[in-house]
Amino acid sequence: MTTRPEQDNRRRGERLSVALDIRISCLARETLGQTINVSAKGCCVVSRHGVRGLIPGRSFVILWMNLPGEKNAIRVNPARVRWVNGDRFGLEFIAARGGDVGRLERFLGAANESDSRRSSSRDVPDTGAEHVSEECEP
Repeated sequence: MTTRPEQDNRRRGERLSVALDIRISCLARETLGQTINVSAKGCCVVSRHGVRGLIPGRSFVILWMNLPGEKNAIRVNPARVRWVNGDRFGLEFIAARGGDVGRLERFLGAANESDSRRSSSRDVPDTGAEHVSEECEP
């Protein structure tokens, strides 16, 4: 079942297809998942552990995202659920600490730069994140 408000069917920011481990908390329940794509303003998540009860546009979660090679996870609090489709859902980042925003933007910038170099050369170092080709809706 797909639940996604039509007026919210637009992306905010360039997305990087990357699999990052995440933890989500909503109403005192926690679940684990993985990103499918990430931007500075949101992400698409898949969680095989269930997303019951998430209501697009009305549910808010706390998100912890683990960047490769970093000890501390990025914390987004809150993130708004924008759409739900089976075991996938889209999150819009509402607020994060300034340092966490900077870390995410640096990671995305380095990964995008690495991707563009990789397309022209095979000797470019990887960012350490597993890239996924699977696209997520919205």
